[in-house]
Amino acid sequence: MSTYEIYLSPPFPAPNTKRYVQEAIDSGWMAPAGPFLNRFEALLRAYHGVAAVALNTGTAALHLALKAAGVRAGDVVILPAFTFVATYNAVRYLGAEPVLVDSDATHWHMSVQATERAIVSLKKQGRRIGALLPVHLYGAMAPVDALCNLAQAYGVPLVEDAAEALGVRWGQQPAGTFGVTAALSFNGNKIITTSGGGAFLSADEEVAKKVLYWATQAKQATNGDWCHEEVGYNYRMSNLLAAVGCAQMEYLPHFIERKREIAGHYRRLLKESEQKEHIVWQPVLPQVQPTYWLNCLLFAKPAMREAAMRRLREAGVECRRLWNPLHRQPLARQCLFFTEDDTATRLYAHGLCLPSGHALTEAQQARIAELIQQAL
Repeated sequence: MSTYEIYLSPPFPAPNTKRYVQEAIDSGWMAPAGPFLNRFEALLRAYHGVAAVALNTGTAALHLALKAAGVRAGDVVILPAFTFVATYNAVRYLGAEPVLVDSDATHWHMSVQATERAIVSLKKQGRRIGALLPVHLYGAMAPVDALCNLAQAYGVPLVEDAAEALGVRWGQQPAGTFGVTAALSFNGNKIITTSGGGAFLSADEEVAKKVLYWATQAKQATNGDWCHEEVGYNYRMSNLLAAVGCAQMEYLPHFIERKREIAGHYRRLLKESEQKEHIVWQPVLPQVQPTYWLNCLLFAKPAMREAAMRRLREAGVECRRLWNPLHRQPLARQCLFFTEDDTATRLYAHGLCLPSGHALTEAQQARIAELIQQAL
């Protein structure tokens, strides 16, 4: 395992973390239930204005978000090719078929035009479209206004993969509250973390209750015994990890402010390279208030990106390419892919994620910028 001096997005302990974890241990509530789990879900509900169910991974949340939206075996689900494999896997868990659409170069998220072509084509084939599944990338947001309009026009449920978008807003409305259901991630590298973990979101209280039921092995008490009428899952978050989540959620406004400071400083440091058109930062739609979970940029040439990445890694700086699109992955090469110019592959070929952790110093950012400029 590589050791870096500067990591890409390491977890940062919020001030009350140790105190809350110790309280959870002292109280005996170390199992997947307890006061901190209830408190964490209440904090998520207050922030988003919808019901929240805390789960053990973001992938579990996405699985149940699709299931709750009505996706079933034999359906097709439309999702972007430019995303992490968890989005694809959650569709496969339900026996559904992923259909991939290309990115829009103006914002990197799934193309509205390619999405509509996919919907029209699939409906002509008589396929049942279980869900439209946009992914909000790197602390920004997909064009949810246009995608919601498409979903409504064609009668397709919209499910949001907001794993990378906690804290992002479209106007004043939080990511994860536009679809019928949504999923968040609290993995160790996200803007807040519970070590591992995720959450299901929905404005429908009955749907949230159903997800809670599924996530706890679909069990119900009958005459003092557990009765099971459906297949369930062991997906609940533990009270111990929820204690970490409570401390993190309390500190979320500070984390967002810090991420925006880091983004602004990077852009000042690399302004000359941007003016020379050697680099372009990830675009953000005008309606979006981003968190800049990761700072991502494109280099004018793939060779420039490779040179910068090599120089950074040799200097002990962790960085990574943008997502390798799903249609390039061995497990998804047989999927339908709706595209005109394969923007997703170009993003992968030219793009790089820079260190963006909460504790990143200005001196470290200056060093990173210097290394990139040397490579260019």
